Amino acid sequence: MWPWLILACDAPPPDALGVGEVELGETVEGPSAATLRFTTTDVAAAWVEVELADGLSWRFEAHTTDGEAHVAYLAGLPPGATLQVRAVAEGEGGRAESAWMDWATREASSRIPPAVATVPMTDSLLYLAVLPFNPPAAVVFDGGGALVWWALFPDGSALSQAVLSRDGMAVWVLVNSPVAGEGDAELWRVPIFEGEAEVVQIQGAHHDFVELEDGSFLALVSDIREVEGESVAGDELQRVATDGTTTRLWDTWDELEYDGEGEQVEGDDGDLLISWTHANSLAWDAAHGRYLVGLRNRDAVAVVDGDDWTTRGWVGGEDSTYTMGAGTPFHRQHGVVATDAGVLLFDNGAQGEEDPSSRVVEFALDDAAGTYAEVWSWAGAEPLYSPYLGGVARLADGGHVVSWGGAGRMTRSDADGALVGQLDLTIGGAFGAVHPLERLGP
Repeated sequence: MWPWLILACDAPPPDALGVGEVELGETVEGPSAATLRFTTTDVAAAWVEVELADGLSWRFEAHTTDGEAHVAYLAGLPPGATLQVRAVAEGEGGRAESAWMDWATREASSRIPPAVATVPMTDSLLYLAVLPFNPPAAVVFDGGGALVWWALFPDGSALSQAVLSRDGMAVWVLVNSPVAGEGDAELWRVPIFEGEAEVVQIQGAHHDFVELEDGSFLALVSDIREVEGESVAGDELQRVATDGTTTRLWDTWDELEYDGEGEQVEGDDGDLLISWTHANSLAWDAAHGRYLVGLRNRDAVAVVDGDDWTTRGWVGGEDSTYTMGAGTPFHRQHGVVATDAGVLLFDNGAQGEEDPSSRVVEFALDDAAGTYAEVWSWAGAEPLYSPYLGGVARLADGGHVVSWGGAGRMTRSDADGALVGQLDLTIGGAFGAVHPLERLGP
C-alpha cells in the first residue's frame, strides 16, 4: 500500500500544453522509491526533475502510455534528504511544468555497514552489490558511499548474487544453499517500487544465475554423487521455467573425470563432503553463442555451447583444452565476464603462496587455434588479497569496477588503470558481486 501526494495544477491557457493532476506515491517502508504519475493536455515528451538544496539534481524520463498519461519511477536518491520534485513536459504546445512538491526520503538502514568513500566518485553511476553476511543484504550505493537502496535478509542466510531484473522494476537475489549443498535455495524478486516479493524455489542452486528473455532462468546447481564411499559435489546447469519446472542441460560429471581432488566442506546435513568443481560464476557470451562457467576448484572456465549444451573447451587449470600463450595462470577465480576478446575475471590468486595477491585479468581466446593469452591485467592501486568472493565489471568507457571480495573494498579505475573511485566497508564487511547501474529502475 502506498501513500499518495496529489497536486492539482492550474488549467493551462487554450492551445497551450499543460500538466494536469500529479500523483506522487512512495513505498511505505524500507528504502525510499516513488512512482510519479501525471497527465498532459496534449501529446508530449515528459520527464521528472528532482533537486536537492545543495544544488544536486536528477532527471527521470517518464514512460508514456498514450501520449498524454505519463509515469516516472524515482529511486537511487540520497537517504534522509528533503527533495523537490516536479513534472515537466514538452510538445507542440510548448513547455509545461507542475509546481514543485516536497519529498523526504528515509534514513539509511542502521544495520548495513557504512561504505566509506576513500576516493569519492563524482558521476551518477550506482553500484548494486551483495553483502554476504553481517548482515546478509542486497544493497545499492552511490559513488559517494550513500546507501540508496537495500533489502535485508534473515541472519544466517547465504546470499551470493543480486542483479537488476530485465524490466528494471525489481532486484533478483539468490539466497542459496551452502557451498556444496542440495538443500532448498530461493531466488527472490524484490520489488523496487510496487508489489510484493516473489520467490522461486530451486533445489541445490548456488552462487549465480542468468535471467533469460522468456522469463526463465539458467542456474548453477549442485550435483552430489557417492564415489568410493565419499559424497562428492559436482555442478550442473539447469533451466528453471516460470512454472518452477527444471531441465538439466549440462553437468561436470558428464564432461570431466573425477580425479579425487577438491575441498572438504560441510554439506546441508552437517556431514562432510568433497567440493570437487565449485562453480561460482555464469556469464552469457552473446557474440559467440556460448556460456562461460567459472569452476573455482578446477582453476578453470568451461566454454559451453548455448544451443546444444556441449562443451566447446576448457580454459585454465589441469583440464584446459586451450593452450596458454603469454601471461600468468589464474587461480580460484570469481566473477567471470564475457568480453569481445574472450574472458575477463577476478583472479583471487593461488592459496598457500608466501605473499599472495589478487588481480583482475582478461584473456583473449582463439577458438580456431585453441589458445588463450593474457592481454590485460590490473592489481589495483596497492596489493590486496581476497581468498574468497570478488568480481569485475567493464564499463562502456573502458574502465572497470572491481569487488575485492573479502577485503571489503570496491574500486573503480579508468581505461588507463588509474584509480578514480574507492568504497571501503567497515571492518568485517565483504563485497560479493558488484554491478554498476546507470539507474535503479526501468
